Amino acid sequence: MQIFTAIRRLLFKLFNLILGKTTIFVVILGWFLVISGAIMFIWPERARSKLVRMGFRQVKWILLIGALYLVSLLSSISDNFGPVIFIVGIIAIIVAYLFLKKKTFSKIQEQFAKIPIKALKVFAVIQIILGFFMIFFLKRIWF
Repeated sequence: MQIFTAIRRLLFKLFNLILGKTTIFVVILGWFLVISGAIMFIWPERARSKLVRMGFRQVKWILLIGALYLVSLLSSISDNFGPVIFIVGIIAIIVAYLFLKKKTFSKIQEQFAKIPIKALKVFAVIQIILGFFMIFFLKRIWF
C-alpha cells in the first residue's frame, strides 16, 4: 500500500510541476469546476453519483490489493498441493472480489442515498465558488 501511495505522490508532484503553475491549466480547471458545479446544482443526482464514485474508488483499490495479496499467498501455498488447488483458489478469489465489490458499491450507494438534496446543492455551490476563485486569482485553490 505504501508503494502505491509513494507512486501516486510522485506522479502528482510531476503533474503539478508540469501543469500546476501554468495559467491556462488553472483557468481550464476553474471553468471545469464551475460548469460541473452548475450541472450538479441543476441535477443534484449527478452530484450524488459523483460522490459515490469518489468514495467507491478508494474501496475498490483496497479490495484489489487484498485480492492480490491472497493470490500471492495462494501461489506460495499451492506449491505443496498442486495446480488444481491454485486454479480453484484463483477462481474463488475472483468470485469473492467481484461479490465484495458489488456488495460494497451497493452499501456506499445506500449511505449516499441518505444525503439530502440541500447538502448536494451546497456541495455544488462550493465547487462553483472554488472554480470562480481559481479563475479570478489564477491560482490553484483546490487539489
